[in-house]
Amino acid sequence: MFKKTVAMILAAGTLVLGGCSAGGGADASGDFDGKSVFLRGEMNDWQANDETKVTKVGDKLYMAKGTLKKEWAPYKFKFGDANWSCGTNFGYKSPSDGVASLDGEPVPVNPCSKFEDLKFSPDADGVYEFYLDLNGEQPTVYVKKP
Repeated sequence: MFKKTVAMILAAGTLVLGGCSAGGGADASGDFDGKSVFLRGEMNDWQANDETKVTKVGDKLYMAKGTLKKEWAPYKFKFGDANWSCGTNFGYKSPSDGVASLDGEPVPVNPCSKFEDLKFSPDADGVYEFYLDLNGEQPTVYVKKP
């Protein structure tokens, strides 16, 4: 009886943790296991709509654009689905990694974040590309100017 209970607990734990994978089920359209993922932040009032939906631009690499004004910086942002679900709610992994810089090092992110908003300060007004990279062991985020 004890062994059966332990086995059931381990199986349940595996299913729960499997639901928080780093977007391994993303398809060609940018959907993650049937959920659309969006660039959500202060630049778009945290909206999840067609204009903020990510597009697949490479193998496990997704991008969305945002129009930013230098004087409104820093901008808080995340990648997330419409319901902020675990597995598709990408915020910073640790507070020291919470700031993205233009063409800087990729920022490690947690796919099951809650309130860990990233920050970015543009160097000029314009359109910026926000990338979500699921290659490797740790998902990352970085920002580029087109």
